Amino acid sequence: AANSDQNSHIDIIDLNVKRLLNLVDDLMDYARIESGNIGPISEINLNNVAKEAVSEVGGLLEEKTSVKLLPKLAPKLPNIMGNNKRLFQILSNLLTNAMKFTMEGHICVETSYISESNEVEISINDTGIGISPEKQPLIFDKFTEFTVSSLMAGSGLGLSITQLLTQKMNGEIEFISKEGVGTTFFLKFPAVGFEKHGNE
Repeated sequence: AANSDQNSHIDIIDLNVKRLLNLVDDLMDYARIESGNIGPISEINLNNVAKEAVSEVGGLLEEKTSVKLLPKLAPKLPNIMGNNKRLFQILSNLLTNAMKFTMEGHICVETSYISESNEVEISINDTGIGISPEKQPLIFDKFTEFTVSSLMAGSGLGLSITQLLTQKMNGEIEFISKEGVGTTFFLKFPAVGFEKHGNE
């Protein structure tokens, strides 16, 4: 029993050390992004990055058979300007959060081209627990009780980093959520080289 208790304490210490290391990493990352350092910028196809993120999170969802991951990617999509690694980080953060809070139903990833504003949009919709109205204004804040608790083993910076990265790539991030029904995040980025093309 003593050994069992010791092992339990060691596990708790190990978990807390990992959380502290994650926090330090996230703080350093946030500072880099805030200073404008997000890495090299180039033309990126959002569909390609979405496929990578869906593939990664899909592997984590294998044990959660009650949740389906549904990619609905537009057949033709203009490129956007951004950093490939950072865009993957954005989508991975949002998909991982959706996975954590969706016990059954689906997580749908959809891309589209908005010709009126010449923007590329990606939405991530889940049938998870949703966000209560009083907590919705706080979700992009750093270190609020809500963000820390909702990111579980994370640092409370995940959605703050996601918003900051989106803005640094001239994008916008919005969401709608209903408690007990689910949440949808919408990201829009300016399209490049597609002004004279039709929809999709």
